[in-house]
Parts: sequence; C-alpha cells; structure tokens
Amino acid sequence: MNPSLLAAGAFLAAFLATSLLLLLVEERRRQARQAIEAARAVWEGIPLGEEKKTRPRPFWERWRGRAIEAAERVASGKGEDWRRRLSRQLRQAGLLWRPEEFLAFQATMALLGAGLFALLLRSLWLAPVGFLLGWVAMGLYLTQKKHERLLQVERDLPTALDMMSGALKAGNSLLQAMETVARELDSPLGRELEQVIHEMRLNVSLEDALANLLDRVPSDDLDLMVTAIQIQRQVGGNLAIILETIASTIRGRLQVLAEVRVLTSQGRLSGWIVGLLPVALLLFMAMANPSYVQPLFTTTVGWVLLLVGLVLEGIGALIIRKIIQIEV
Repeated sequence: MNPSLLAAGAFLAAFLATSLLLLLVEERRRQARQAIEAARAVWEGIPLGEEKKTRPRPFWERWRGRAIEAAERVASGKGEDWRRRLSRQLRQAGLLWRPEEFLAFQATMALLGAGLFALLLRSLWLAPVGFLLGWVAMGLYLTQKKHERLLQVERDLPTALDMMSGALKAGNSLLQAMETVARELDSPLGRELEQVIHEMRLNVSLEDALANLLDRVPSDDLDLMVTAIQIQRQVGGNLAIILETIASTIRGRLQVLAEVRVLTSQGRLSGWIVGLLPVALLLFMAMANPSYVQPLFTTTVGWVLLLVGLVLEGIGALIIRKIIQIEV
C-alpha cells in the first residue's frame, strides 16, 4: 500500500475521531444546560409537562446523536468495571471528562501518531509504532495529571491543617473549619473540601463524605487526617492539637522527601538518557536512511531484535527506578 494513501487515511480517521470528541463534549454541555433550565423552571414555578413547539432537528444534530450513542455503546461493551475504573482515574486527575470522551480523544491521538509516523518517516511499517505511542501518550498524560494533583494536595495539606486547627481553637466547628479552608485555599485541596461540605449539606454523613474524599484523592497523608477525625469523633480528644501534630509530621516528611529527590536527581536523569537514547537514534536513522532500518520491521530476525531490545529497555528502566525510589 502506498504510504501516502495510508497517511491520508490516518489523518481522515483522526479528523473523524476529533469531530466525534467535540460532539461528545457539546452533547454533555447541552445536557447540563437542559438540567439547569429544568431546575430553574421548577424554582420559578413553571408547570412541567408543557411541551414546547420546536422545529425539526437538523441533519447534523441527528447525526451527532447517533454518533454519541455509537460511542457509548462501544464504551459500554467493555463493561461497567472498565467505566467505573476510568471514571475514578479521571476524577483523581481532576479532568471533567466522561470515559467515552477520553476514549475518543485517546483513539484520536493514536491515529494521529500513526499518520505522522507514516508520513514523516515514509515507512508503512512504522505506522503501528506511532499508533502505540499516541495511545500510550494519553495514558501517560492521565497518570501525570493524577501525580501532579496528588502532589499539590500533599503540599497544601499542612497549611490546610494549620488553618483548621486555628479555626477549631477559635471555637468553630469542624464543618466551619473546613469551610474556612475551602474559602481561603485556592487549590485542588480547597475544592475537594468544598465538595465534602456540599455532600454533607445534602444529608451525607461525615464518614461517607470523607471516604469519598479519599476515593478522589488517594493520599496517605490525607488518609491520616481522615483517620484522626474519625477517631476523635468516636473517642473524643482535642482535635486542634491532633491536626497540628499531623501537620508537623507531614512537613517533616515532605522536607526529607525533597532532600531525597535532590540526591537522586542524577540517577533519574541517567535513566531518562539511557532509556530514550536508543529510541531517538532509531528515529533519526529511520528519517535519514529508511532503507537501512527497514529490515528491523520486515524480517523475522529484525522483529526478534526489536523485542529483545524492548525487553532489555524495560528491565533497565525497572532496575534504575528501584535504585532511585526511596520510600519516606
């Protein structure tokens, strides 16, 4: 097959997948607007059940509805466990996407990677590599967003605990102390505490609201705070002093963790260089002289060598990660 035709097909597929993603986002916004309008109608006392006369839906809107239904059927075919797990990961990363939207965007990036590799490297055999890299890139993006959000929460947690402790010493309740933190702290932790307050106002118990908080932010330090609050509610005690002690402990842990990160920075840099150098060299040779590296993708010996190289790269990355990873 002509590589140019393959690249054109890949770009067309990427365009269609991107259009589907935009349609999914627009449909979600439309549903949110309908819910807001319905709630406003109930608040203003407008009788329900009165149907408004609307003109027939245009063709593109009908096509959009069918495309959304098809994407949801494909995603639901993977099972509710997959949907629940991906939704949980999206919540932990702070991304307001549905699983179907993330799946459509991930497929778009994979098809775009396949088209770029086939077009720029002028090799049909490298298209699957670009597809795999595009697919994995979205997974790495999700993981990175989760890590950044969790790290930001852990950094802000000592400050939030001090603010809660000060509010408790001033005679406020635990809910009022959380409201103070949510109002003053403009960070993911402040927004998560605001979500806890909203759930409690909707007649959710404090234990369940804190359990939902840990589900959205799986942090050991936050788990320590939640455990202290639950124990204090059961057996009593001075919660302000307990929160101050936890804040001091977390600050000491973060300081030690920062020192360890500085000491292991050279090892991390070495791991990135050793891991990316073979890949960069392969891409450079494929662009400079495609016929030289073509046997790697067209012969059995070449596939075996690529597989052995990938396995050795993975083993080396795991060894370096084990050396520089120190639990604090």
